[in-house]
Amino acid sequence: NLNPQSVFGQIIGLTVEQQSDLWAYMQEVYWSQYPDSATGVNLDRVVSINGLTRLGARATTVLATVGGLIGTILSEGRIVRSEASGRQYQSIDPLTLNADQSVGATIIVNDIDDLTAYTVNLDGTPYTYTSDGSPSEIAILTNLEAALPAWVRTALVAGGSSPGFIRIEYDTAQPLVVSGNLTISRIENYLTFVGLDVGPIAVGVGALDRIMTPAAGWETITNRFPGTAGRASE
Repeated sequence: NLNPQSVFGQIIGLTVEQQSDLWAYMQEVYWSQYPDSATGVNLDRVVSINGLTRLGARATTVLATVGGLIGTILSEGRIVRSEASGRQYQSIDPLTLNADQSVGATIIVNDIDDLTAYTVNLDGTPYTYTSDGSPSEIAILTNLEAALPAWVRTALVAGGSSPGFIRIEYDTAQPLVVSGNLTISRIENYLTFVGLDVGPIAVGVGALDRIMTPAAGWETITNRFPGTAGRASE
């Protein structure tokens, strides 16, 4: 009689789970001796017999573009977020926003003067527009935009209640200098961020779009290039 209420049924109920666990553990030990079935530290130990070391997990890295006021200090460990995925990324180096390694900027006109040179100097090369006898802000901005080389991407915003400006960007970091009648109101630099989650997580262009740990003078975050995907443990 093997009914649960019988003596033998009670004995089976008391012993079978222990026996099942024991056999399950022995099976795990057995499979831990083979690279195809071992996991975790057991896989590390098995492959070490042949002098191999497993590659560890790695997070995705993203070369991001940060923008703000020249001189803004960003300490290591600043957090940004991708609103689309909800994942967060952390800066791995400190950075002081500067014009010597610029990858973009917003430029405004200080003074509107006739017969005056307005110059944007990129990597030692000046690009100049000389105003005519009756200049306006929009004319200066438009002609200065036209003077810039083709590899500089530009966007011109005409002034209304606030000053107009030219927004420029380029992919190679280089020094930016402007003449005294112009001002760099915002500068952009590259900064590398690494994911807080490890694994092969894809980050598309423009995915980083929210600052989670603000700093005075830090205004924008984006990424012009896709991230370099991480990996899971080998």
